[in-house]
Amino acid sequence: RHVNSYSYQMIKGNPNIQFGDRPEYNKSNWSVIAFSSEETQAEDGRAINLIDNDKSTQWVSRWTGTNSSHPHFFTIDMAAVKPVNRFTFVQRSGGSKPKNIQIQVSSDNINWQNVGSFVLPDAAGPADVTLSSTLNFRYFKVTITSATDGTQWAALNEIGTYQD
Repeated sequence: RHVNSYSYQMIKGNPNIQFGDRPEYNKSNWSVIAFSSEETQAEDGRAINLIDNDKSTQWVSRWTGTNSSHPHFFTIDMAAVKPVNRFTFVQRSGGSKPKNIQIQVSSDNINWQNVGSFVLPDAAGPADVTLSSTLNFRYFKVTITSATDGTQWAALNEIGTYQD
């Protein structure tokens, strides 16, 4: 017997279940323009791994030397204003997966709009976050305030955006 589990969000009282790959925007021109910390001594946990299109690499907050702790964040420049109503977070199979997150967006990297707080599942693989409406923006900032396993660190394999 084979069982597949899928994460979902409740939207207006209805389960929003997402299957398969998503039509994410091309990330080849994207850049990570800010981050709270990254682990580069004990492993390759660089923030750039969030947008390298390789689900086997990951960003990890610093855990050697001077430990980092919540909140953790990263800011991405998508290189152009794009219409977005969904984010895809690819969770790793190990610990320190983001649980409680906040997302902010901006068109100029100066004025920011808070688009909400969300809870990511404690499951490896992609998890979609659906915004209440489609927004046009170039920059987005994700702030992580807790991990699914209660640790003080954060680790995430990949991030993407798209519009339905």
